[in-house]
Amino acid sequence: MRIVVSSLALRDQIREAQFWKKQDALLAQEFFDEFDVSIKAIQNAPETHGYINREWNIRRFLEARFHTWIVYRYVNERDEIQILRVYNARMNPGDFLDSLDQFT
Repeated sequence: MRIVVSSLALRDQIREAQFWKKQDALLAQEFFDEFDVSIKAIQNAPETHGYINREWNIRRFLEARFHTWIVYRYVNERDEIQILRVYNARMNPGDFLDSLDQFT
């Protein structure tokens, strides 16, 4: 299964890693490690996580340790998961979800 990460999601990951690095230098790498585990969990069951928008087939997965939402779309016919945005539960989702219309 192919994983495609949007440029916005990549920037989101970097922002989150920088935040955690300020807390403890080792946490940035741990954040990326947990992110990889989350992507594998999404790959194992891409259609089981809650929808944000059914019309656009956009779902989200909560990474538990760092409380990070991974917003994605599964495109079955391409066997592809598109990672659209990444944000921490402490943030206002409205700041991120408004940008999802560019992925339609």
